[in-house]
Amino acid sequence: MTGNLRERILKHRVGNAAPFMTQYNYKKLVYFCRCLDKVEALKKEKQIKNWRREWKITLIEKQNPLWEDFFDYLV
Repeated sequence: MTGNLRERILKHRVGNAAPFMTQYNYKKLVYFCRCLDKVEALKKEKQIKNWRREWKITLIEKQNPLWEDFFDYLV
């Protein structure tokens, strides 16, 4: 969860992110979800983190079947 997705992705791209993200060298934004408030966002994040990997892949592919980088589309 973040209040500034663009800034967060930039941190990932320069290697200034959480150890998990740096370890696996994640650089692309392939999925994101907008929420109305922090409570909803935290609930959604917690829910997705508990999902199996296959479920997460299905979620991504519903929104982004080609696994494109959405970073350039952020306003």
